[in-house]
Amino acid sequence: MTTKTLDSVIKLLAISLNKQSEDSAKLLMDRFSKFLEKYVEDKYFYANILKFENSLSSFSSYQSAKKTALNSVRIIRVCEELKEDLSLLERVEVIFYLLELANDLESDLQSIDFIILVSDLFGVSKETIQNLKNLISNIDIQNFSSIKYEENIIAVLYISDSGLLFVKPLVIGFKSDGRNVLKDSVSPIFKETVLCFNDVKKFFYPELITLLKKNHTQDSFKLILSEISLKKKKNILLHNLSLTLNSGELIGIIGKSGSGKTSLLRCISGHETGYSGSVSFSKENNPDLLQKSFVPQHDFFIPLFNIEEHLQQRCNFLQIPMVMQSTIIDGVLKITDLDKDRGKKVCKIDGSPFEVSGGQQKRLSIAMELFAEPDLLILDEPTSGLSSEDAVKIVSLLKSIAANNKIVIASIHQPDFDIFSMFDKIILIDEGGFPIYFGTPLNAVDYFREKTGKINKNSLVETRYSPSILLKLIEEKKYDEKGQEFKVRFVKPIEYYNWFRSDYLPIIADVETSKSVKLKQNYFLSFVNQFKLNNKIDLKLKYRLALQILIPLITGVLFSFIARYSDTAEYTYYYNPNVPVWILIILITSIFIGLVSTGHEFIQLRNFHQNENKIVNKSFSFTTMLIVRYFCLTAIQSVFLVLPSVYIIENSFHFYSLFLISFCLIYWGSLAGLLLSKFLKENSLVYLAIPLIIIPQLVFSGALIRFGDFNKLIGDKEDVPLIASFSPARWATEAVLVDFYTDNPYYRELYFNRQILYNAVYYNDYFLPEVEAIQSKDKIRASKIIDNECEKIGFISNAASTRYDCEVIKKYFDIQIKTCLDYEDSAINSDKNHFKNVCKYSNLAVAKVINNSVSSRNLLVYDDNIERNYKPIYMLPQHRTRCNSLFFRSFVNVGERFFNTFYYNLLVIGIYNFLLIIILLLSNMFESVKLKYK
Repeated sequence: MTTKTLDSVIKLLAISLNKQSEDSAKLLMDRFSKFLEKYVEDKYFYANILKFENSLSSFSSYQSAKKTALNSVRIIRVCEELKEDLSLLERVEVIFYLLELANDLESDLQSIDFIILVSDLFGVSKETIQNLKNLISNIDIQNFSSIKYEENIIAVLYISDSGLLFVKPLVIGFKSDGRNVLKDSVSPIFKETVLCFNDVKKFFYPELITLLKKNHTQDSFKLILSEISLKKKKNILLHNLSLTLNSGELIGIIGKSGSGKTSLLRCISGHETGYSGSVSFSKENNPDLLQKSFVPQHDFFIPLFNIEEHLQQRCNFLQIPMVMQSTIIDGVLKITDLDKDRGKKVCKIDGSPFEVSGGQQKRLSIAMELFAEPDLLILDEPTSGLSSEDAVKIVSLLKSIAANNKIVIASIHQPDFDIFSMFDKIILIDEGGFPIYFGTPLNAVDYFREKTGKINKNSLVETRYSPSILLKLIEEKKYDEKGQEFKVRFVKPIEYYNWFRSDYLPIIADVETSKSVKLKQNYFLSFVNQFKLNNKIDLKLKYRLALQILIPLITGVLFSFIARYSDTAEYTYYYNPNVPVWILIILITSIFIGLVSTGHEFIQLRNFHQNENKIVNKSFSFTTMLIVRYFCLTAIQSVFLVLPSVYIIENSFHFYSLFLISFCLIYWGSLAGLLLSKFLKENSLVYLAIPLIIIPQLVFSGALIRFGDFNKLIGDKEDVPLIASFSPARWATEAVLVDFYTDNPYYRELYFNRQILYNAVYYNDYFLPEVEAIQSKDKIRASKIIDNECEKIGFISNAASTRYDCEVIKKYFDIQIKTCLDYEDSAINSDKNHFKNVCKYSNLAVAKVINNSVSSRNLLVYDDNIERNYKPIYMLPQHRTRCNSLFFRSFVNVGERFFNTFYYNLLVIGIYNFLLIIILLLSNMFESVKLKYK
């Protein structure tokens, strides 16, 4: 009772005394004094007596008929004033006190019509008034919910429309918050009230609420454990256990750390599949519809999400229709007493609590599981690390969940008495995985006292008030003659286990068993919901999303600004010596951006998603969502990296090709980063692994070290090393440099003519001199070399009589050289802006890299063939060579066909991306199997 409610009772009580005599007023004072003694502390007694006397003087009308008439108006006015100041719950409380006083005073108090009038003005239903009258007057008491203790009804309960709870003890021995409650006396029960019976059994408000809801007449079912045992690596973690658990029960699993509590929970939940025996359900109605949920010991949440956002996310995960979500969330918040905290953020980025307590976090974990409407709710150490008050709230919540025809099983390490007594049944597991007791908590005391021979009264009191003493009793050690404790236990676990097996081995009848329901989910909707969730998380972590966009922009602008240089007075693209290095920076930066963008993805919320996937495994849709999401993000990052860069360097005509290559490299880096986060457990390990990926890309790009200058152990001096072919940077560098050199707006028209020109120069300046040298020593071999070369397009085709005449061949190519030079001179002379176009569209440094990419050996002689190494950029497409033998070729031969180097290399990088996607999906399948058997 608060001061506000008591003042309201005093005012209304005084008004109700109209037309009463002075003798009646004195009798009322006597009754009111007893009322105060029952509900108010002694130090407030006289102040309220005086307040009541003053109210009688102000409101009572027995001296004047005129004053009596005014009181009818005053009743309405006072009730309206009180209604604004009192909540509905407080108004019901005031009405109850008036009814109680009316019952005590009988005819001395004005008729019940007055209370009904006040109730109407207060907005309290007539049904509430009638039920309270019946409860106080002991009428139809069998219609109220009952409180039982050891199968005996000890009290009845009633809850009003406002949610105010009332209890009426039917036996002596009750206390409410330490105050004695008389038999047959009705008392209001508030959320903070603790009702205690015989100083042994405590009833907390949430538990009393569950007694009002408890109904086992519909959809009752049983959980049947048949000879469950678990053995791993020759160690028995759990010995044979057979039990039958009924819906509506809260079951506690108690034992010291390492005793096998979690093993039993994992067997029941299905997260452990290596056990022997069976776990089945028996359900009378709808036997195929049963759902299990598991709440792990450690809570997993999304950083910076508030309570309501977590619940919305779980609704989306379970594909609950949007029109139903608000109602369901409100209901769950009310059940878990989180409705006033729905806007509070749950945890920080590092996972530590933010605006909520540990108890609220645990209640949120439970709330999230309630959306799946589980028939069986399993919790591992739900009170671990919580204060005693929060622990009581959690177990009270579990009690209320169990009351709705559910089975709730929770492991508890060492509960205090309040929590211990709230369980309907407990399973006690001794060290070594030996189950040694199943039954009510309080009967456990007598059971082990009997088994250990503890018959003295002190042991009864001690164990009843401290369950931890019960565990010590079980583990009691033997003593020697001197009183020294042995390491050997008085009763070994195997002995307790044998007693348990003999005392409790249920007969499990053949019943129709039910399987856990598999929730059917729309894959596309799962994909969309996870896409939205991922974007929402990134929006919460604003700095990370901003950096994912800004890093490409900043690096592109910064490195391009630094690389923008030429020896001329004004910047000239042609004379910029840094363009090849700039290209390499852009390419390597692309890979780096991809790696750092995704290196956190599977790590950050791994435990959260794994916990969700135990309800419905959506890891495949989550992985494909990430693959698609980063494909989209890669396009944005590529634009921000390349677009400002090409404008600063002034080669925007290469934007298209550089964008495509950059896009493929960023995406490759993103996929590689996803794989790292998939297989590594910590972000620090990912970022340590990133340099191990970046450095090989630099080395094997072909830009820093010419492939011909690598250590001989890596590969042939004249070939591109095989290991370099697995580097996306190798294909990207070649593609971009070749494209910059051959496909710029200036050189594009002259390139084919240059191919013919340098083909002729090669034969005249390098091939024929080598053949003449061989001919002077071995004419037959020289003839074979010429015969083999004649099969190549671009070499002379003449009669057999002159085909071996080097002078004839040389004259043929001299004519080609002159023709090509004349054509190029003509084209240059006809272009008035030739020099301007050269400076604007081509780059001297790129040309140097392209033309000096091979070693000083311009040809390679082997057997009866001569392999061309001279300026591979100008080799004719039809001029076949060994696969991957030359770097910076403009065309690549594949069988009888040839392809543009840029698009061929782009395809190769695309294939590497595709392979990473396949690996990601295969690893996801592996993770799904692992999760199933975990």
